[in-house]
Amino acid sequence: MASFASLAGASSPRSSSLQEVETAHGVVAPAYRAWLENLIRGAAELTVQMRAMRQTIEKMPDVPPDTVRDAHHKIVDISVKQVGELTAAKLIQWRDTYEKFLAVFTDTRVRRSARLERFSELFRAMFIDRHPAYSLYRHWYTVTENAPEFPRRRPVSRCRLCAMKRT
Repeated sequence: MASFASLAGASSPRSSSLQEVETAHGVVAPAYRAWLENLIRGAAELTVQMRAMRQTIEKMPDVPPDTVRDAHHKIVDISVKQVGELTAAKLIQWRDTYEKFLAVFTDTRVRRSARLERFSELFRAMFIDRHPAYSLYRHWYTVTENAPEFPRRRPVSRCRLCAMKRT
């Protein structure tokens, strides 16, 4: 994602270079300028989203934070809008992988051992260790590994109204 930051940080040199070309050659390129400025704004937003996601992941939260999920979705949305689905394919794959890990981690209906097996299947994916949330996935595996084997059963509600109806 370094390319996001380099493009976002280079907005003024690129704009001034474009200005120099327009002035030197008597060419006015408003459509290109608008496209370039839009691309630079998108790159800046992508950089912000990646930074927010990395900062959250570094904290290794035991409860899935909305910021990581939101960042994955925003990164995909912005990238698809800016460069198209084909170019954003890796980011789409990262978002989908995050959703799969999140689903396993938050599924409290199955036993711990079943969740660990599902995690192991997901870890077998090629190049998973290059995913920006890989360390978070490893943390979730450890949290799940240390959880009780059987899911907690929800207590049965004992409201007075229900008890009165039974009598």
